[in-house]
Amino acid sequence: MVHNCDVVQDLLPLYIDDVCSGASANMIRAHLEECPKCREMLRLLREDSAGELPPDGEEVLKKTSYVLSRRAVFSALGILAMVVYWLVFFWQEKLAAVGDYRWFSYRFHEMMSLGLIIVPSAALIWLLVLLHRTRKQKTWRKNGAMLLVLLLLVAFHTGYFWHQQGTWSTTALHPIQEVPDEYHIIIEFDNGPMVLEVIPMVANLVETDGTVYLMTFQWNERNPNQGVLEYIEVTDIPRD
Repeated sequence: MVHNCDVVQDLLPLYIDDVCSGASANMIRAHLEECPKCREMLRLLREDSAGELPPDGEEVLKKTSYVLSRRAVFSALGILAMVVYWLVFFWQEKLAAVGDYRWFSYRFHEMMSLGLIIVPSAALIWLLVLLHRTRKQKTWRKNGAMLLVLLLLVAFHTGYFWHQQGTWSTTALHPIQEVPDEYHIIIEFDNGPMVLEVIPMVANLVETDGTVYLMTFQWNERNPNQGVLEYIEVTDIPRD
């Protein structure tokens, strides 16, 4: 009976808010029919009076508050970790695309690529587990915000991989048509002029006098007139 009382008193705040599972609610109701102490605890919790609750009631509220607070903190930290991962990923990916490893080493770049499997998988599993728990316990109002955040993350991951399907890396021989500024060069590609993003050092060294360069650049078929230069080397091929 003592053990049952402890369990029931821990669940009473959830029972009052009608957010516990059906099996737990049935167990609580069956116990309340036999236990005057727990019935009194239920009455005091429902009254929500300004008076002091007995020590047992205070302990129940403390435990419930602690569990909910800890869960909220862990959830916030989990979401924050995913957001920080993507911010750092895009930052180092942009630098690595132009061969800039001053801030992040090549090994770090390779390690971040592993997160492309781990982070989306974790977000999807988290969403499915929380969705199953919410549907089972009927806690839509309580978990609605978290479900929405996780759904947005999963949608973002899906959109990222969909976009990456149309990304290509091309290696070819090209002269440089124009250097509009220190961050871009223009070459002639299959679909017309292509603007390539480069680091200032490259833009300051290349020539537009017909010199042929061996270059590797990344581009996306949904935006075929823009890309990012990954590698460039001058060749001995005669100028036109």
